[in-house]
Amino acid sequence: MFRLLIGLIALVTSLFLGQRWLQPATSPPDSDPLPHRQQLQRAAWNSGAWLIVYLAETKEEQQTYEEILRPLDEKTFRGIELKVFAYENAPDSLLHNYPLMIIGKDLPFTLRKHLNTLPALQFDSTYAQLGATKLDQQEDLLQLTYLPSYWQDTLPMHLIWAKEDTIIQTHLKERLSRGIRSFLWSAWGYEAQRSGHILQQGYFNDSTWVMDKQIHFEFPPTPEDSWVTNSANIQAYDGAEAPSSEWLKELDAAQLAIQEFTDVASLLPLSIKLYPSVERKALRTKSMKQANLADNETVTHLVINDNFQGQEWGVQYRPWLREALGQPLYPLYEEGLSLQWIDNIRGDSWRSWVRSLAEAGAMPSAELLFDENNRQSLAPLIGQLAAAAWVDYRLKTLGKAAFLIEYRKGTPPPQSKMYNNWIKWIKHNYPLRSVAKQAVPDQRLNGFTLAHEGYRIYNGYGSSRARQSLTVMKQVGIEAVAVVPYSYMSDAHRPDPIPVSQHAGSENDEAVLFAHLSAKSLGQFTLLKPQVWLGGGSWPGDVTFDNDRDWQIFFTNYGRWALHYALLAEMYGFDAYCIGTELRYTTLKKPDEWRKLVQAIRKVYNGSLTYAANWGEECEELSFWEVFDFIGINCYYPLHKGATATDSDLMKGAERVVEKMEAISKRVGRPVWLTEIGYRSATSPWQQPHEEAGDRAIDDEAQARSYNAMLAACEGQNWLLGFFWWKWSCDLDHNENRGRGYTPYSKPAEEVLSRYYLNS
Repeated sequence: MFRLLIGLIALVTSLFLGQRWLQPATSPPDSDPLPHRQQLQRAAWNSGAWLIVYLAETKEEQQTYEEILRPLDEKTFRGIELKVFAYENAPDSLLHNYPLMIIGKDLPFTLRKHLNTLPALQFDSTYAQLGATKLDQQEDLLQLTYLPSYWQDTLPMHLIWAKEDTIIQTHLKERLSRGIRSFLWSAWGYEAQRSGHILQQGYFNDSTWVMDKQIHFEFPPTPEDSWVTNSANIQAYDGAEAPSSEWLKELDAAQLAIQEFTDVASLLPLSIKLYPSVERKALRTKSMKQANLADNETVTHLVINDNFQGQEWGVQYRPWLREALGQPLYPLYEEGLSLQWIDNIRGDSWRSWVRSLAEAGAMPSAELLFDENNRQSLAPLIGQLAAAAWVDYRLKTLGKAAFLIEYRKGTPPPQSKMYNNWIKWIKHNYPLRSVAKQAVPDQRLNGFTLAHEGYRIYNGYGSSRARQSLTVMKQVGIEAVAVVPYSYMSDAHRPDPIPVSQHAGSENDEAVLFAHLSAKSLGQFTLLKPQVWLGGGSWPGDVTFDNDRDWQIFFTNYGRWALHYALLAEMYGFDAYCIGTELRYTTLKKPDEWRKLVQAIRKVYNGSLTYAANWGEECEELSFWEVFDFIGINCYYPLHKGATATDSDLMKGAERVVEKMEAISKRVGRPVWLTEIGYRSATSPWQQPHEEAGDRAIDDEAQARSYNAMLAACEGQNWLLGFFWWKWSCDLDHNENRGRGYTPYSKPAEEVLSRYYLNS
């Protein structure tokens, strides 16, 4: 009996030691759950610093990594400081207390062992495996984000691994060329590449860390079809349509014409890759542009379908120009010359689009025209047309021989006299578009705002999920859709340039157009409503300046941005355009500047115009409503002061709001669109409808009651011709504010909305 007791004690002791005392201090027990991925993401933003840690075996490798990464050391991005270390020099105290990015091919055994605890990963000394994909070829690369750190699993760790250091270094340079944000935060939980081409990408499940099948994309590296002609080698991916015979003839004709123009006997065939949609193209190439160059600007990537005709922008001709003429000193010459062999864009002569811009005073300044980076950022659409017009002007006035010398050697940006002569030349030589103004709608629009949520290629405006969301909206009775691309000002009192969103997962032009054209195909009315987001806790209503110079700069910047979207709206057929939102001090202090902007926009855009004024002072006191077709009101007037309210209280409050807006309509003599109106599904949404949810509880019924009161009060009001409720996500899976957001989707408010919309 005694021996049995001793044996049991020994067994228990050995099990205890084996499971606890003999475990390495850095390895958690098997029973400990893996951290939640969202927890790691929150820790990343709250950390205050990130460590960039690279592994190098040789001095040469270390020197190269230092050249690439050392410039990041002690830089700050959105309050997060970066620190760069070689692996052997990284302080243990920092590794245990900060998020980090590990970069290198030869991962330590202990780190590989840690990574192998995640179910979808397998690391060996010679390969990595992601799911069923083994990465063992020389040009393979794997990028992982927001993994639990080996040193502290409540902190995140990024990893960039490849078979060869040169592959990693090329990848780092490419990512850094797109900025620190792109370098630190990939859009994906995992991304596997081979020879620079994406094999697969997606996310791990937030809690189980298996690969999420709902957000997983694979990309066969070989094309599904291909065509070889004298002028081009064309490859089709992901179900892209075959090139039309007409387009193939155009390529052949352009090749002969460019050979003649450049005096080159024979140009190599173009390399062209076709995609069926902007979404699939962006997932593969990280660019949603309907036409762009890659691979040292030798390969053209195009989207050609019912919505987009990427070839009409002439991008595919630039490799021929580069081959024949070399790289020009100023890129605008190559960009502009490529349109010489294009006649029409969106059904009209590109020269007629330029004429409209010249008449509106919307052509970029000489300085901006010759500044490649800013032209692409601030005026990507207008800038390309202006480049074509400048090349056209120089070619016609100089003659080909002198122009080709200027093309290669460059010339300084034109002074004011030459610039003005150019504008006059455009007005004298380019045709005017003969387009009648669109009829102003006189029926009530039962609409909603489509929000660009969730912020990625696969679930934003440019995605198939957005079309699915629009289809559901149509079924609810939503016949009008506002599409809202955002830009950014960091300071409400500094008139910085306002860029056009271009990142593949943002509200870039192609994404905006896909949402718009999808809505049009469903028979829905579309309103383009670009807005400026303010940093530092400000909102558009804070924008104001204390001197005339800053005001002038602001309106120059804002006008250029607004005219970009005016041209986009005209080219692609938006039904209406909202030229600004809630910029209360600018409209109340500088009404004449807004009148000038409206005049310019009307020379470019022929649809209905409105402005979205903030509720209260701005919409009630704005002095130039008469220049618009519709009064636009962002209607967040309170319905009731108390935290509790009866249906009668809400109805009386809604009637007071309606009376206030009716008075504006009668005074001005214009109908009203509610360019925004909304109530959260949170406690007492009627008190301050515009406020954040804060710590309020979910209250779907309160939202539905607020909807019902406002819709009932608006019944029969003939001066009120449109609702664009705030807001409906383009990703139906998006959960705004943990269920306390504005969307009525799958809530009682949806039933209320549908009852009014389908029966009106």
